[in-house]
Amino acid sequence: MSVYIKVIPSNVTCLMCGKTFTPKRNNRAKFCSPKCSSKHARLRNPEKHKEYEKKRASFKAIYLKEYLKEYIKTHPPKKKPPKEPIDIKCIECGTIFKGKGNRKYCFKQECINKRNESKPKTCRYCGVLFNNKRIKNKLYCSDKCTKSGLNIAVKIGHQKRKARHKELEHTFTAKQWKETLSFFNNSCAYCGVHNSKSRLHQDHVIPLSKGGEYTHNNIIPACFDCNVSKSANTMHAWYNTQSFYSPFREKKINNYLGYKDINVQQVSMM
Repeated sequence: MSVYIKVIPSNVTCLMCGKTFTPKRNNRAKFCSPKCSSKHARLRNPEKHKEYEKKRASFKAIYLKEYLKEYIKTHPPKKKPPKEPIDIKCIECGTIFKGKGNRKYCFKQECINKRNESKPKTCRYCGVLFNNKRIKNKLYCSDKCTKSGLNIAVKIGHQKRKARHKELEHTFTAKQWKETLSFFNNSCAYCGVHNSKSRLHQDHVIPLSKGGEYTHNNIIPACFDCNVSKSANTMHAWYNTQSFYSPFREKKINNYLGYKDINVQQVSMM
């Protein structure tokens, strides 16, 4: 009766890099990877390896030359006609010079220096003046402002599309949203939760489904829970039934929105 004994591979040291590894198949493996094996072969027979590399390089060069010749015959390069220079008036000194249509300054050194100067820009989010020589069309002063500014821009764009679809007025801007947040101290207008604890949403006091406009006198900040709970109800119909109802907050909301009658949306003079 023959007994088959399975040989469990033990840890082997790689001859090239010196790492200890466990062979997958048998104990005859000497290298941990094919990379180490080919490297060892190169060091063992350097002359043979040089000849092989020369043959490979020459074959590559010959093949590429032939291939490029055939490709150029079948695909001739398309040459665009050169643009003719036109008369352009310099923005700085007013002299007329010949150049391409994109150029705005002439070739004088004073005008070139003026072109290279970076004018200070106002950040769209925080309103700080900043200089930027690398990117001409940069709108925000820092990555933080860029992130928060784009986030607000996406929100506003989404709400404007919804209002446009229902043919309602949509004049709310990012600047007005910032003013709204500062008026309510960066907290929910309904329950008072701060922006750091819960992300604030733009809530329609009179919903879009009931004819509420996307304007500064119909938008207030609300936390996620309040916005979801309110759903498609009007503010005055929903807020009085909540456990966190506060007459002080309701009065503050009405003063900000400029409401005289709670059932009619009034355009304030802001």
